[in-house]
Amino acid sequence: MEQIYDPGTAGQVEIDVKDIVEANLSYILQEASAIYEQTAIVATFTAIIDAETVTFTVIRAGVDRFADTAANFLTANFLTWQQQIKKVTYYSPEFLSYYAVLDSVVKIEAHYADNTTEMLDFGTLLAGKAYTIPLQYALINSLLTKKLPSYYDVYIASADGVRYSYIQRFIGANKLSEDEQWFLFENTLGGIDTIRAYGQTEFTGEHTHNLAEIDEVSEEYRVDTLRKFKKNTGYLDTYERRWLLDFFPSKKKYIYENSTIRQIVVSDSDVNFTSKTLPSAYNFTYKYAAFKPLLNLTRSDSLPAEVTLSAPVVAAFTMPPRLIDFPHNALTGGALVPFQEPYSESWGVVTIDGLYQYIKNLLASVYVTGDYATEAIDLVLNNHIASNLHLTQKQRDALELLEKDSNGRLKINADLYSTGGVSAYGPGSTESTGGATSLGQLVNVAPSADDADDAPQELVKEGSTWKKKLYDHIRKAICDGNGLPTETNTG
Repeated sequence: MEQIYDPGTAGQVEIDVKDIVEANLSYILQEASAIYEQTAIVATFTAIIDAETVTFTVIRAGVDRFADTAANFLTANFLTWQQQIKKVTYYSPEFLSYYAVLDSVVKIEAHYADNTTEMLDFGTLLAGKAYTIPLQYALINSLLTKKLPSYYDVYIASADGVRYSYIQRFIGANKLSEDEQWFLFENTLGGIDTIRAYGQTEFTGEHTHNLAEIDEVSEEYRVDTLRKFKKNTGYLDTYERRWLLDFFPSKKKYIYENSTIRQIVVSDSDVNFTSKTLPSAYNFTYKYAAFKPLLNLTRSDSLPAEVTLSAPVVAAFTMPPRLIDFPHNALTGGALVPFQEPYSESWGVVTIDGLYQYIKNLLASVYVTGDYATEAIDLVLNNHIASNLHLTQKQRDALELLEKDSNGRLKINADLYSTGGVSAYGPGSTESTGGATSLGQLVNVAPSADDADDAPQELVKEGSTWKKKLYDHIRKAICDGNGLPTETNTG
């Protein structure tokens, strides 16, 4: 930018650079739990006039009829005009901003109901930098050894303990009403303040329905939605109604709701009071800065508590949320079952399919091993789960001897003999011809149980057909004719 200026009668030229400087300064709001630097609220500028260079540092802060030096004011004051003794709730967001002229320390002194105190060095500030200090009650409480202070004082001091700033006090208190909301705004000193507005909230939803008619059929092709909220601040004392005059000209305003900070814009306000009338209140209308006609509603993690209704003419009665009162739905694999880990405070859900898979894997790991474990468990669960699962110890041991080798063949990790016929294709035969010729190798096979001696026998077969028949043979040993586990005592 290049401009030409003519000097006045005094031979001086005055150039207003306020708009240029302000455009390059801004406040950074972070939802942080530790002190963080405000890198854009302070900046150093250089002006070159002819051959002369002028360098100056600017902080985005202003004071009406200022009659002190900037260094003195910034050393002794936080960047806020809020009341020095402020009541806060456990979760309301609270911040203090400070420009460190000197190296300093943020001191917090907590006071308890039993007249004891606790000191805390919250952080170190370097000279020439601006910082924002988060001071939510919940945060400070988590940093203290002893919990739940009645109030805590915050001030800036040197490393030796010499206090630089005034003392800002935060007192723990309850919400002032069910309509209480927390609004934040960038103040004229460059910091950020929080308002506890607990007056009535009014909502207005405006919808403009744009219609198109084609062939005598009307259709809404676009609906323009505007959602506005009118908020009352609640009663204000003399100091508060002067302090809140800083809220309305602020260009950055926020609302803290659902545990998050969201930017808003104010479209209308009613700011007036009578000096002799206390208390007084302000009203303003706002909407979200970034808005889409969508919803994000919170679902409850638990069923409603027991509700007791009482009437003046009849006895009290209860409406407990009994399970029988809920709709009866068909059970599917996707049905949800609530569960909770032993040391967890939160609930989770599992589907019926997931529960089925867990039980199947558990049975396989406890009662059956080998590559055919899953198939065996599927057989049990799909046909007769729980009530008919009675295997003897010998039957379990037999299943544990099965596995599949690297070639996909069934391997039995034990010697084998048969009390009946053995065949690769049919039900078996005691004859020495037929079935025996189909075996790849058959050594010392007894035709019957009576002919089998106590010495180990060896049976080897190449191919997949014998493997399947042998598995069926073992399955028949532990199941009845319908493919269900036999009713025996657990061994």
